Amino acid sequence: MNKKLLPIAALLSAVLMLSSCLNSDDDDDYTYYDDAAVTAFSLGTVNRYLTTTSSKGVDSTYKTTFTGSNYPFYIDQSKRAIYNVDSLPVHTDASKIVFSISTKNGGNVAIKNVDSDTLNWHVSTDSVDFSKPRDLYVYSNSGRVYRVYTVTVNVHKEDSLGFKWNTLTSNAPFEDLSSMRAVALGSDYYVLGTDGTATKVYKSTDAESWTLASSLSLDAYKSVQAKGGALYTISDGNLVSTTDGTEWATVASASGMKQLIAASSSKLYAIGEDKIYSFDAQNKTFVEEAIDDASKFLPEKNIFGACFFSKTNGKTDNIVVVGNRAESYNDTTAVVWGKVDEAADYSENQPWMYYSHSVGDKYQLPYNSDLHVVAYGDDLLAFGDGADVYRSQDKGITWKKDDVIYIPRLLTNNIRSEALAVAVDKDNYLLCVVGSYVYRGRVNYMGWAKK
Repeated sequence: MNKKLLPIAALLSAVLMLSSCLNSDDDDDYTYYDDAAVTAFSLGTVNRYLTTTSSKGVDSTYKTTFTGSNYPFYIDQSKRAIYNVDSLPVHTDASKIVFSISTKNGGNVAIKNVDSDTLNWHVSTDSVDFSKPRDLYVYSNSGRVYRVYTVTVNVHKEDSLGFKWNTLTSNAPFEDLSSMRAVALGSDYYVLGTDGTATKVYKSTDAESWTLASSLSLDAYKSVQAKGGALYTISDGNLVSTTDGTEWATVASASGMKQLIAASSSKLYAIGEDKIYSFDAQNKTFVEEAIDDASKFLPEKNIFGACFFSKTNGKTDNIVVVGNRAESYNDTTAVVWGKVDEAADYSENQPWMYYSHSVGDKYQLPYNSDLHVVAYGDDLLAFGDGADVYRSQDKGITWKKDDVIYIPRLLTNNIRSEALAVAVDKDNYLLCVVGSYVYRGRVNYMGWAKK
């Protein structure tokens, strides 16, 4: 009998031992850490108050909201600073913001009062006044260690797309010029235009007071290009250059060249009879460029070039040329050409390409008898004799009426008989000259410092 009970006793003993292990006090153990750090920070829904004006001229304010988490916050652990690099929109209400925060090992967070040393525990549903920097105390879950972070919520003080023209002068000496080009070189401004007998070169350091610097041949104003701290143009069949607008030096013969059309980091480009040429500075000659089979679409007048430096490839530029063909073609749109200009060792010389479009394409640049095109930031802007400014955000492929930049009031009220010229200076100001009037304006965000 005893032998039969032994296996049963052993089984009962194992069950009891297992039960004892399962009911041990190990589950009550908890590890506390002394680490205190913020690992994530984001804003919730944020209020923004805007003002609108009714048709009767009465102003009223209304509230709108946006998702604060779309503006990432950077956590600088060494400086114990938390801030957003991309500022919140203008008119954001920073005095009542709900935020989310994550800490290492689930540490607790307290917020220091604005006007006292009192600390209040963070509640995820409570709004906080971030109209000025706030100190956050992050405690380890052991309660023995804490770190203090300063949170700064940056808000734009002006509308990023705000724009207006300021009148610099109304008596500039351009009233006798029938056609003009404007260009900025360093801190100086130049206006070149024809009076029917010659090209007059005017210079200014402030775009308000202008002096006659020099004279060139009749059509020299059409070719002016800024490159490498100098101005270039074609005058009397020669390529000439200047650094001050007063003294022009002959660089090389430009026989057969109608005008310069663009300047990249490494080259000057000109147009001849149904051909595009680049200037070989070493041999001082113009060399024919490869183009596609659409030479009949090369521009013949109102030709403007723009250079965009590549953000991904060194010594590489994207060149865009915009202009009109002869009136005999009865075009309803301008023509656009482009080229990838590569100057790195072992690079291939890319051909010029005509930007063709399908019939009925509504995003083309309309034909304009007084077309002027400039590069503005990453975009192209086209001005003319109408009231609209057109913008291309894809380097000349598509164009749309711009709803930010507009023609100065004088132009819209007086559909012009005066000459027009447009330029962009080193500070991203647009300079618009019409007759003897000179305007300057800048889209707000183009003047913001980039960090």
